[in-house]
Amino acid sequence: MQTTSKKTRLPSSLTNVQTEIRTPKRRGKDDTSNPTIQRQLRRVKDLYEMEEKMKPYIQKRRDLQDEIAVYMEETNLKKLSLKGTTFNLIKKQTAHWTFSLDVDNLVDELDKLKQLEKDIGTATNSPTTFTQVHIEKVGV
Repeated sequence: MQTTSKKTRLPSSLTNVQTEIRTPKRRGKDDTSNPTIQRQLRRVKDLYEMEEKMKPYIQKRRDLQDEIAVYMEETNLKKLSLKGTTFNLIKKQTAHWTFSLDVDNLVDELDKLKQLEKDIGTATNSPTTFTQVHIEKVGV
């Protein structure tokens, strides 16, 4: 039997209290009953649908910007400004390197070595977790 002093004794109001450790319940593959998750899913769905409606406009804007980039390259301009606004287009360039055949062969050899390390278990994987929209087809 363990003895307690007045300093270590619990008050009588706490002696009958059961403590419960709160951990998230494991729900398996689907959690359709959680209202917070449902609210977040509804918002993701709404934003996804808005994004899908915008895709044709985004592509049109990119095409126009490509045409303007060609014009800027031909006329050697670095910046174009829309009068009366703060809107500007600035010419930028990205590097696209072309290597010799020897280097390309080394890249192929490196890819094969990487795959070999994956196969034998020497390479380690640190996956990144993300979500992706998946729309189920009904009646298929």
